[in-house]
Amino acid sequence: MRRLSLTLSFLLALLTFVACGDGDVQTTFARRRAYFRYEKVEVAFPLSTALNGPGRYCNIYLEGNDIVFASLTGTFRDPITAKAQYQSYLSVDGFIVGQSNVPDMKTGTLLHLCFDRACPNCYEGSSITRPVTLQENGRAHCSRCGRTYDLNNLGIIIEGEKGIKLYRYRVYYSGGSTLLINNNGR
Repeated sequence: MRRLSLTLSFLLALLTFVACGDGDVQTTFARRRAYFRYEKVEVAFPLSTALNGPGRYCNIYLEGNDIVFASLTGTFRDPITAKAQYQSYLSVDGFIVGQSNVPDMKTGTLLHLCFDRACPNCYEGSSITRPVTLQENGRAHCSRCGRTYDLNNLGIIIEGEKGIKLYRYRVYYSGGSTLLINNNGR
């Protein structure tokens, strides 16, 4: 009886994998390396608002000698110091960081989320780095391919052609002054 149960479990798992197809299977976190550390969250008001306000998001990217934090309601520029130039900043095209307004099914808490700012479908399909634009209601839109992503729903596509969801990275923020994005790519 136990052997039959194991065989049925194996067959069910195999059928589930085959039914999904290669294009539909994605991991929770991107298999890309990403890194960013920022120790003045409360000073960068778009970032602080995004990390402490459900459904709010903030872009983080480099522009010239500044780190730019931009949300729908404002922008903050922080000059890169000599010390910061030695720190690693790694992404495809910056980050989108915020707090989901949808509670996690396992814990019931509102998750802090981090995505790459680059449209993954333009990047994978055409080797073009095109940043998505933040929109109202926790959405991000790519003007090149026309896809719209739902940031509150883990970066899935909600409008446009089928494709892959936004690259999601591990993010650590506990309400203090330090934000850490650290995705090892596995």
